[in-house]
Amino acid sequence: MRILAVPTLLIGLLPSLSTAAPPALTFERDVRAIFKAHCFECHGDTDKLKGGLDLRLKRFLIAGGESGASIVVGKPGESLLIERVATGEMPPG
Repeated sequence: MRILAVPTLLIGLLPSLSTAAPPALTFERDVRAIFKAHCFECHGDTDKLKGGLDLRLKRFLIAGGESGASIVVGKPGESLLIERVATGEMPPG
């Protein structure tokens, strides 16, 4: 009977484990790392930001650059950054 107690307990816990929501995405933890790997050479770690766009901080990303706002919060279809990445224009190369 004891042999069945542990597997039964673990099986009972599975539904609660599978319904746990994944952690919410954050700019610092999830997004910034992608920008650092692919964009900072031109839009971050440089004295002259191309297009005036700085992707190092969330507030800079929202402010945008010379072409205007780079993202529209809650409206990815209206976001210039999403459009440029989706068309393959960015990142270059």
